[in-house]
Amino acid sequence: MGTQQSTARQPAPEAGPLPFVALYRKLTDGGGAPSLKNQFESYFGGPYPLFGQLLYARLFGDKVVDEATFSSAISQLAGLADSEFEPFIFSVFSKGAPEIGENDLMKVAYTAVLYALAAGSETAKELPENHFLPKSILSSVESQTLNSAQFVNWLKRCSPNLLEGLHRWTLGAVLHYRGSSQAHSDESLQGQYVLPSPHLEGDLVSKEPELSALIWAMSTLVPIALTVKSAKLVKPNQVSFPVGGVWTLLYSSRKHGTSMNRFLHHCLDYKKPSVMFVKCYHKTEHTDNLFALMVDTEWYCGPRYWGHEEFRLVQLQPVFRLLKSGPKLLSLNDSHRGFPVGLQVMSSPQTCLLQVDDTLEKCRLYDGVWLTVESIEVWGCGGLQAAEYQGKLKQWEEKAVLKSRNVRREGLKEMWLDSPDRYLLELGGIETNRPKEQQDS
Repeated sequence: MGTQQSTARQPAPEAGPLPFVALYRKLTDGGGAPSLKNQFESYFGGPYPLFGQLLYARLFGDKVVDEATFSSAISQLAGLADSEFEPFIFSVFSKGAPEIGENDLMKVAYTAVLYALAAGSETAKELPENHFLPKSILSSVESQTLNSAQFVNWLKRCSPNLLEGLHRWTLGAVLHYRGSSQAHSDESLQGQYVLPSPHLEGDLVSKEPELSALIWAMSTLVPIALTVKSAKLVKPNQVSFPVGGVWTLLYSSRKHGTSMNRFLHHCLDYKKPSVMFVKCYHKTEHTDNLFALMVDTEWYCGPRYWGHEEFRLVQLQPVFRLLKSGPKLLSLNDSHRGFPVGLQVMSSPQTCLLQVDDTLEKCRLYDGVWLTVESIEVWGCGGLQAAEYQGKLKQWEEKAVLKSRNVRREGLKEMWLDSPDRYLLELGGIETNRPKEQQDS
């Protein structure tokens, strides 16, 4: 008989540490599962406590959560792609129901605003719960209730980037404690979201939190390629300013006066893109209307339509929607006859979407109703160098005007001595060379 070779059993590989165990231990603080719920809700509900509560209920329900259960749930949360995060958020706010109603949709929109601002700026706490943006965002919802598929389709159709800030904030919160007993350093932290909002230079007329929220809202609707870089995953402290770069206030009707001349003086010669905000009031309906013109080239005044492919007209209030985009939709005319004066954004050669008259005091909408303009602001998006270059051009123009006016008096005297008018006056018996006091005697 042949001898049988004994085969020794190979030892099983040692199990590695559970992912996100550091986060579990941070939240329990040595107190185990009973202390987890409150700490979890506080940690993830920083900007908005309700979100922390709903997220815990969605992940764990009434279960007793040990390290393995926690690690599994958080690993799934961290692994969600953008397309998977949208139905996940639906399930969070619907609380497991097949449909979500208007009130819960409002909470989704408000949460999205708050967490985007919290992730990318310091303005989240300054945004009140009754802010108009969530309601404006939801103005495009055509039904009082949505199921999961309808919710996802609405996001893709009307506001494709709405949940991006919330997703990045959540990723940053969990990835900070992934895979070790110690928190990752700031240098290794991934998932940090940078709000597509500018650093504002110059005298600020708008409230900065308000403007940051508006720019964020526009970024959820269309990519603001002309004004800001698209939001992306970056490491903290990698940029000196927010992704939006540096914006400079070019014109404000409240500061510089409501005048076409003042508007042209402050906006012309700025060689980079800009964003114009027009706020109007509807006296009959008692509603505010807010529009943003994303101008992708320098301003031009004359009898023609201009603008490039990245031009956008966005309505922010009372509804939130992209009205028109594309080239040669904008005109600005102060005096040329045979062409509409004021500012116009056209939908077609025969249809005007937005018109501001040449006094900058009245605004006509696409429905033909004239509204009262409350304020106009234009922000230059090209950084400090663009603003400095515009300033140099203005200084050169002012010097050229002064130089043209500085005519030598001696030259004027010589012109008068040889003037036919002087000769005719003297033929009539009027002496023109005597001092004025002798002529009056």
